[in-house]
Amino acid sequence: MKADEVKNFDKVFTEYLSYVSSSEESEGFLRENGFDPDQLVNEGLGKVRKIQMQIASEKTEAKYHEMRANLLQKAKNEVDKILGEFGFNLESFIKRENIHLAYRNFENMNEGEIREFLERHFLLKYQDELKG
Repeated sequence: MKADEVKNFDKVFTEYLSYVSSSEESEGFLRENGFDPDQLVNEGLGKVRKIQMQIASEKTEAKYHEMRANLLQKAKNEVDKILGEFGFNLESFIKRENIHLAYRNFENMNEGEIREFLERHFLLKYQDELKG
C-alpha cells in the first residue's frame, strides 16, 4: 500500500471499529470505502501466518541456543574433569579418542589452548551424539 492508501485505510478502519457491528454491515462498509473484504481477509491471514512462522522460528532458534549452551557446559565440565586427572597427557588422549589432526606440536600448547581444543572436541562429539 502507498502512503495515501495507508492513511485512508487507517481512517476507514477506525470508523469501521466505531460504527460497524455485524458482518453484513462490515462488508458493505468496506466496499463503500473502496476495499475488497475478501482481499483484506486473505492479506490478514497471510500476515498472521507470517507472524506464526516467525514465532516458531524464534522458538526453534532459542531452543537451539539453549541446547548449545547446555552442550558447551557439559563439554567444559568434562574438560575440567579430564584436566583434573593426575598425569593427563594430551597426546595419549588424542590417540585414545582417535582424533585426526594436522597440527601435531602438542608440547608447545599452553593450558588455555589445550582447554579450548578439548572443549571443541567434546562439543562436536556431543552434537554428533544428538544427531545420531
